[in-house]
Amino acid sequence: MKEYKLALADFEHASELDEKLVNARNGLEKVYCALNKHQELIKFYSQSIEHNQQNATAYKNRGQTYYTLQDYSKALADFEQTISLNPRWALAHMHRGFALNKLKKHQQAVEAFVQAVELDAKLFDAWFGQGQAYLHLKEYQKSIEAYDQVIALNPKYVVAYNNRGWSYFLQKQSHEAIKDYNQALELDPKYVSALNNRGWARYFLKDYTHALTDFEHALSLDSNHLKALVNRGLTYYQLKAYDTALEVFAQVLEKDAHNVRAWNSRGWVYYALKQYEQALADYNQALTLNPTKPISLYIDRAWIYAERGDFQQALEDCGKALCLDDAYPIVYAYRARVYCLQGHPDQALADCERALELDTHCADAYAVRGLVSFHQGNYSQARNDFEQALSLGKNLFWIDEEFASVCGILENAN
Repeated sequence: MKEYKLALADFEHASELDEKLVNARNGLEKVYCALNKHQELIKFYSQSIEHNQQNATAYKNRGQTYYTLQDYSKALADFEQTISLNPRWALAHMHRGFALNKLKKHQQAVEAFVQAVELDAKLFDAWFGQGQAYLHLKEYQKSIEAYDQVIALNPKYVVAYNNRGWSYFLQKQSHEAIKDYNQALELDPKYVSALNNRGWARYFLKDYTHALTDFEHALSLDSNHLKALVNRGLTYYQLKAYDTALEVFAQVLEKDAHNVRAWNSRGWVYYALKQYEQALADYNQALTLNPTKPISLYIDRAWIYAERGDFQQALEDCGKALCLDDAYPIVYAYRARVYCLQGHPDQALADCERALELDTHCADAYAVRGLVSFHQGNYSQARNDFEQALSLGKNLFWIDEEFASVCGILENAN
């Protein structure tokens, strides 16, 4: 570090004596980069542009510096100026794509990355950025195909395996996702994100023992990885180790009192323990902290209202959720349960059918339809639906009594 500072003083002095000394300016740029003196770099590149407004390299380098400083709008402007001066510079198109991704302009980002790889098909970072953009656009198959290109060009690109795994997971291909997480961890055994993601894929496959192992391994490497900590709590919830789950969520909230997932998930635990007031308080807190994405929070709170017999409030929350997304299957399943508890089986069944039209794997819809059949005395249909619901992997403790009753009734009948 001392040598860099001495060099910096020499280069700055030389540059002041004669701004046209190329070697001094090149040395000054390298030292600024080595010392992470970003504001000085901005000034340096701006001076270069003042001397020569056709200097595409200076615009590109200043744009990268703005990007490092997270000033993505200024970075984008510089990358676009670079392209106007040198339209066939693949790197400039790629960096423009990364800036657009950060500005959440993902479709434009895709177009920028496509231009980059058309100019240089071996630019694997551009394929990587394209995969990121498609992931944000929820075009998961295209995201996978982009990451395929990355991995073909650079088989040791560990993050590409992790991101492709996440794309597979979001396509409900958990086994393929796990293969990619395994590959990422083979390249980097301490890659915490891949450990957490593999645990989450195993969680959805009901492999709770191995999921818990992954989350705990991730936390042993990074005790402040809150996603892994919340996921650990959720795994204990699925294992019905409710006291342990509460302890884990308390740890999360001690580290981050604004963690919406922790408030929401702890609400599930309190509900399972039939501590409805505590559950309701946690859901209200989650909604207060996250008023912009409340669909799942509304339906969870609706569940509690229904359990307390506040059916009108439960239906209102379901209605609020459907106003935000009328193609969200779990909302129909939850509203079906409210109708079931109210004694309106026809409306409940209609909502169950709508939920299953939207998602044939909606466990709650099968569970509620099973409840309706149970109350109507159709025990064979009830058992079929309960078994289907339970096979889908959710912790459906609220049908335990009815399922046990159905099995007993059918066994006695035989």
